[in-house]
Amino acid sequence: MYFEHLQSLIATYKTQTVAMEQVTEHYRVLHEALVIEEHKKKSPIVKEMDCTQDTIIRITKELTDIHMLFNTIKVTDSEPDNNALMNAVMSSSSANQYIRTIHPSTVVEPIKCTEHALLARFMECNENMSSSKYQLSHHFSTKRIPYLNARSGEDCN
Repeated sequence: MYFEHLQSLIATYKTQTVAMEQVTEHYRVLHEALVIEEHKKKSPIVKEMDCTQDTIIRITKELTDIHMLFNTIKVTDSEPDNNALMNAVMSSSSANQYIRTIHPSTVVEPIKCTEHALLARFMECNENMSSSKYQLSHHFSTKRIPYLNARSGEDCN
């Protein structure tokens, strides 16, 4: 009697082990599918963030170049990091305030410049600003995106 009960318990244990392995495998597959879906959803956002960051850097460099044209400033090799640039832009109410924040050691001595040099610089800046490299590649929205189960196609929200 004990031996039969022992055999029954061992069979039950093996069945439970198989069931546990199946559950583990099921969730491993789901996890892999979620990682793939996450990458699909995040990839265009990351790409757009990289493009936006490049545009921010180009525009801030352009503002510094414009500022250098009209003022004598001490140019340093070290440039502020992207977070410092973004914080300076967001906390400034004008381009002048932004420049004073980024270049606090600016000496306000206007550079003598001919009208032709000024016009040439203005046209170069205008061309740069109207080129596609300063534009967003597409509109980014934070609206709710439906997430579908890769296997069943059901809405997971």
